[in-house]
Amino acid sequence: KALTEKAVADGIITESVAEMINATTEISVLDTTNTTVDEEGFQPLFDSETVKWKLENGVLTIKGEGEISTPNSDPVNRPWYTDKETITKIVIEDGITRINDTKCFSDLLNLTELELPETLPYIGTGAFATCPKLQSVTIPESVVSISGVVFSNCTGLEKLYIKNRTMTSPTTSEWSTKP
Repeated sequence: KALTEKAVADGIITESVAEMINATTEISVLDTTNTTVDEEGFQPLFDSETVKWKLENGVLTIKGEGEISTPNSDPVNRPWYTDKETITKIVIEDGITRINDTKCFSDLLNLTELELPETLPYIGTGAFATCPKLQSVTIPESVVSISGVVFSNCTGLEKLYIKNRTMTSPTTSEWSTKP
């Protein structure tokens, strides 16, 4: 079945995308190089007016009000993807209410620290998958539900502290694929 729409990040059409254009009737260009930066160095997360992000000295900080949601579940489309090797810490500030995106912070190979806010009730599927240097995580009491494989392939994960004893998770899914 031929695709009817393609999205191309930053206006760069790769050879593999160019080969598929013949079957395409519409091409959309996503601008992931947003240059709207506030006085603290934060920029909007995609089209959100309430959630912003900043990467500075290896620390990825997410702030604002509402949910972290991106238009595509492919980690390559995250604005921090090109700098993923430099990220050692994620700080999600109070006000964020959901990580509602598949593999939102996955493939951060040097991530060692994670700070989650007390305003966060939900963590989405594979949110921190394939972060092999992550060793210890505290899930705050505010988290009432997590999806499956949140920490899949986090082979360094040794300690997982859950402050909410009534938090739910899928019974048919693993939290991590650590042997």
